Amino acid sequence: MFNRLLRELKRGHKSGPFKIYMPSLEKGIHHGYIEIKGVKIGIVYEVNTIVHIEISGTLSPGTYDAYDPVTLVSAYVYVEWSPEDQPILIGVIDANVGKGYGYEFTGGAATVTLSPPYDSLHNHYIVIGNLGTETIHYKGFIDWEMP
Repeated sequence: MFNRLLRELKRGHKSGPFKIYMPSLEKGIHHGYIEIKGVKIGIVYEVNTIVHIEISGTLSPGTYDAYDPVTLVSAYVYVEWSPEDQPILIGVIDANVGKGYGYEFTGGAATVTLSPPYDSLHNHYIVIGNLGTETIHYKGFIDWEMP
């Protein structure tokens, strides 16, 4: 879906009463425009690298999996798990500082966007943790946006 949206923006996709034009989707800083009622407003935009990784695992109570220490602009995380009444943690840890933050979820599926807690140039881990009393099985993906 994201790649389709980028292709539409590159072609000058109409979104209601305005048009957004992004001529390049290559990594870097580029110039484009927004057109509203025939008036073009110049914009500068940045394209970062997005890496999609599939994740899955089995976690005993009180354990976690940590994924890829990489630089981070943001990370979109989607996780499904069972049993769905068990709480899980989805979080980010700055590998240089050793601290971060996370969110607790129940219900069997969750999405969250995580940002660097300190410095985007540091390496970061995405953490999936079992906060419950039963073993959980999970799967999902992470879309890393890297500078």
